Amino acid sequence: MTETNTPHYDLIIIGSGSAGFSAAIAAKAEGLEKILLVEKRRVGYSLCTNDAATD
Repeated sequence: MTETNTPHYDLIIIGSGSAGFSAAIAAKAEGLEKILLVEKRRVGYSLCTNDAATD
């Protein structure tokens, strides 16, 4: 079998909100290979720009 350079992840996390961070921390504790996909350029951006927090 030919080895490829394609990365392997046990877990793909979509979003860097509180649930995404919690999932990443739990995955690290379990020793899983993970990747965190975010929409914004800054990780955790939605945590500090929540419209509900400004009401």
